[in-house]
Amino acid sequence: MHEFVHGFAQYLTKNECLVVEAGEEKELRKDIDSHRKVRYLSLLPRPDSQFSFSFCEAKYVRDLHVLKKWHQIGTILPQLLGKFTSLRALNLGESGIQELPREVGNLIHLRLLNLKKNNIKRLPETVQNLHYLQTLDLEFCDMLEELPNGMGKLINLRYLQFELVHCSKIFPKGIGGLSSLRTLTEFLVINDDGACNLCDLGDLNNLQGHLSIRWRAEVAADVKGAEKAKLKNKIHLKGLTLDFEGMKEEGAAGVIEALQPHLKLESLEIQDYRGRVFPSWLERLSKLRHLVIFRCPNFGHLPKLGNLPFLETLAMYYMPCLKKLGQEDFIGEGITIPLPSALASSSSLSGTAIIRVSFPKLKRFSLSEMEEWEEWEMMITDENEDDGIVRRIMPFLQALTILNCPKLTALPNHLLRQAPLEELHIEGCTLLRQRYSSQDGEDWHLVSHVPIISVD
Repeated sequence: MHEFVHGFAQYLTKNECLVVEAGEEKELRKDIDSHRKVRYLSLLPRPDSQFSFSFCEAKYVRDLHVLKKWHQIGTILPQLLGKFTSLRALNLGESGIQELPREVGNLIHLRLLNLKKNNIKRLPETVQNLHYLQTLDLEFCDMLEELPNGMGKLINLRYLQFELVHCSKIFPKGIGGLSSLRTLTEFLVINDDGACNLCDLGDLNNLQGHLSIRWRAEVAADVKGAEKAKLKNKIHLKGLTLDFEGMKEEGAAGVIEALQPHLKLESLEIQDYRGRVFPSWLERLSKLRHLVIFRCPNFGHLPKLGNLPFLETLAMYYMPCLKKLGQEDFIGEGITIPLPSALASSSSLSGTAIIRVSFPKLKRFSLSEMEEWEEWEMMITDENEDDGIVRRIMPFLQALTILNCPKLTALPNHLLRQAPLEELHIEGCTLLRQRYSSQDGEDWHLVSHVPIISVD
């Protein structure tokens, strides 16, 4: 903002917005009447000073924001919350708070509570009194262990944001009643009678953005609970992560099949899944743009991912049973589109020929930790006069990364010749290094045109 405009904005809001730095209280007492109607109060602590709040008669503060870490916040916060009972927003992010006082339950008008990046282990049960609370931000609160048992009473809560790190019993029973939730970043499934389970997701049909569901501590497969989660009804979800780290192998295939999302999902990540088959719905995600398959040790074959029409990025890590990427199980038959008349007239094909494209939108492809992967099959002929088909595979691929795949002998020649590659990264692949090394590789000529090449 231009300095003049900034100064004018400060002048217009001087009776509503106030920033107080530690040590300024004496000066502010001289003009106390002008601060009685302050609505937005920001506190700027300093290491060598302490706040004294006897000066502040602003009973109508709606937004209280602590601007930086404050060593005395634990002792002064109950006093603050007792003074400003009309708060609508309380911003304590990165303030250094380690415990939220019980007095927060008196802020019955509160809409937003920001506690991000603090070492809080738990919240007081009085949080359940905040019936108008809409946003609870607990991002990067790495020490968080659990949420209050009365969380289900926050019927107006829309945004619940946090990341699971050390959590052991994060979701109490009753959270399924938060039907207004639009943002739920993490959902934990554990073995505990006092915790919620998958069926509690059933009525949360307003969820938006990205949802991560994680299993912990050897949880038994619950197919019926997965069905009751009704993920396919959550039509506003854009992304989904299914992390099966703590689920037992038996029954895992049934659970992942029952967790079918709506078919317009744009992003999907599957982690630590020990089943032997992929869910049938994966090939039907017609709007999927980003797919990550991470640490799925029992897969020897992949679904026909080449048939996904909008897939842009694909990453696969640690699949030790995979030995071959094949034409039938991975590339698939592709998406069929009419052959452009110009191409048809310039070839021996008839005007009724078609183009069949596999991975028609893929731009970035990464494969890592495939210890047994030996062969990448990509059979292709540009013009097949027998069936009148022109075939294309990954026609827009820009970046290819292969890491720690020691048994892979070669990359598909078609891909290296026709894909518009801009980046090629190969590391920990002995046979590929020998083949595509710039010094003495026999197929260096197939990759030398790529602008960015990194081989080990």
